[in-house]
Amino acid sequence: MAELGHGLAAIATGNFYATPNPNVKLEPPRAVWHWGKVWFEKYWLSTGITRQFYRTLVDLGGRATGLDIKV
Repeated sequence: MAELGHGLAAIATGNFYATPNPNVKLEPPRAVWHWGKVWFEKYWLSTGITRQFYRTLVDLGGRATGLDIKV
């Protein structure tokens, strides 16, 4: 994810290491990507039930946006 400021972020998905040509798709900036980044950071820095709560938010956000997110 690339944070752009003003509550927006962009996300790139795909196979970055494919040879000879990587297969990467850059999604347009949206507020939902910003919140996904915030929730992932909170998940990463928390413990216990709080960590599980943010993991659930990240998982649900991935499903809602159609991204295959593995936390």
